[in-house]
Amino acid sequence: LQPGEPEFNGIVTHMNCVQGFFAVAIYAVSNPNLQSDFLRKSKEIARDNENNPNIIQGIHCTSKNAAYSIGQNGFKIEFSGMGFFGKGAYFAGIKDFLKANDYSPEKGQPRALRVMIICDVALGKNKNYEFGSFDKKLVHAPEGYHSVGGFISRATEYVVYDPTQVLPKYLVFYNF
Repeated sequence: LQPGEPEFNGIVTHMNCVQGFFAVAIYAVSNPNLQSDFLRKSKEIARDNENNPNIIQGIHCTSKNAAYSIGQNGFKIEFSGMGFFGKGAYFAGIKDFLKANDYSPEKGQPRALRVMIICDVALGKNKNYEFGSFDKKLVHAPEGYHSVGGFISRATEYVVYDPTQVLPKYLVFYNF
C-alpha cells in the first residue's frame, strides 16, 4: 500500500495515537486459500453462536520471517509459545497497539524495524477470564467456546487455537 491510499491512511490513523510510531511500509495480504478457510470457519462459528462469528480486527507482533510465513501459509499453532492462555495464536485489539508491541522480538531496541500483522479474527463465543485469572494449560478453547480472552497487563488478549479462525490482512513494518 502507498501513503495517501485510504487503506494505508486508515491503518496509520489507528497507530498514530501512539507517540513514536512510524509506519515504514504496509503490505496487503491476499491469499485465496486462507480466505476460503476463514470464510468456511466463520460460517461454522456463526451457526454455533446465534449467527454471529464475532469478528474483530486483531494485532499480532512477531519476527519478520514469521510474519512473511504467516502471510503466505497462515498461523501455525505448533510454532506458538505457551502464554497465559496456553498454546494458541494471541492478538490484541486494533486499538491496543502497545499491548501487541510488548511481544515484538525487537522490544527494548529503540527505533528497530518491527512488524505486526493485522488480522480478522473470528472469536465466536469468547470465554472471558476475570482479571488475574488464566489457564496456561489450554490447547483449545474450553467446551462451548471458540476462543478465550482476558486482561493481562495493560489490555485484553484474545486467543484462538484453530488457525482457520484468523485471516491475515496486512503486514505493517514500523519503527517505535
